[in-house]
Amino acid sequence: MTENTGAAKSAEQALYSEPVAEEFSDNHVPKPSRSWVALLIMATIGVYCGWFGPLQILLPAQADEIAQLMEGVNKETILATVAGIGATASMIANPTWGILSDRSYNRRGSRVPVAIAGMIVGVIGLVWLSFAVTRTNMILGWLLVQIGLNGPFAVFIAFVADRVPERMRGTVGGLFGMAQMAGAVLGTLLAVLLNEERIGYIAVAIAVPLLVIPITVIHNKGKDLRDYDPNFARSPEDSGFKRENFRIDGSFAGAFMTRFFMNLVSALMLLYLFYFIQERFTKDGAGDLVLILTVVYVLVSAIGAAGGGVLSDKMEKRKVWVVLGGVTMAVGAVMFAYAHSYPLLYGAVTVFAIGWGFYLAVDVGIITSALPDKKSAATMLGVANLASASPQVLAPVMAAPIVLHLGGYTALYIITAALGVIALIFLPLVKKVR
Repeated sequence: MTENTGAAKSAEQALYSEPVAEEFSDNHVPKPSRSWVALLIMATIGVYCGWFGPLQILLPAQADEIAQLMEGVNKETILATVAGIGATASMIANPTWGILSDRSYNRRGSRVPVAIAGMIVGVIGLVWLSFAVTRTNMILGWLLVQIGLNGPFAVFIAFVADRVPERMRGTVGGLFGMAQMAGAVLGTLLAVLLNEERIGYIAVAIAVPLLVIPITVIHNKGKDLRDYDPNFARSPEDSGFKRENFRIDGSFAGAFMTRFFMNLVSALMLLYLFYFIQERFTKDGAGDLVLILTVVYVLVSAIGAAGGGVLSDKMEKRKVWVVLGGVTMAVGAVMFAYAHSYPLLYGAVTVFAIGWGFYLAVDVGIITSALPDKKSAATMLGVANLASASPQVLAPVMAAPIVLHLGGYTALYIITAALGVIALIFLPLVKKVR
């Protein structure tokens, strides 16, 4: 009698208890449409055009112009100040936009309003820079650009986590990285075509919304991975801010640190490229040469990113591409350190670009796979993007004293090469990724 009663109670408990949710796999989720991927890439090009058109050409030229009007201040210091303050703001802005994006998504099912709001702020900053004639106004304009454009960038990388299945994140991530390079070329091209003048800011301010707006129009017409996940239930009360959604495990920490050092290498390489060219090669034609080098850099990086992304999906391995990327970038940095001839300069750019392309091929795939929780995707990707933004703060602080007092560009690029190898130390921590 006792055994029968116990069995009856067990059966009753099983009947009314909640079923244990199985781990959701996206292996059979449909791929995002080609048009959606194409518009995402185009929008990413727009954001990076807004960042790198100023950073590569317009800000250095403007800093040079303002330095000539100020006694006791050099152009390197002005540029380092503007870039460093802007990057500091970016470190705060990106996760903040991410939080707003998660709240918007979990409550209303859309991240698009955050992307549009950030884009508007960024465009206002670009227009402001076109009228800036003092260091203070440069700082204010660049603050608005950095704060604003981090909005759509935070949203676009969250789009990848929302909509792209794990099995094709290498391919889409490679294209995402390629778009970043293409945006840098477009922004640089606009600046050079307009003779490095202030009107370049206006051209970039027009290009950004033209490239960004289309993805915001069509995105809400498709389905996200959450729509296929039977274990996920969205509710108005779930805004993504529960403490358990923000766990940081070893995989996320390892991915963060790897990303930080790889981006620091890239930032140190590119920050003073305009001045490096002026010092070692040509002063009057520095802008044109930077444009040529940027085109070479982007084309090679794009090939490396797109090819490496596809191969990483087929191999189902991503870490090996980070190793190849870090070592190759280190070799390129050493070549930069001793580049006093045009052949070696172009060789250094090519080698460094190959390494950067290999890393970009898997960067998005690694960081989205290492996320602690789906409900805080944009927020944690915003945290992860600190690993991209903080090197922009640290690079000027490191580079300026090295270039001015501790060995010049040779020492700068040797240190950069060493950091490329250091980046690989943290890779074994990323247990969630092969």
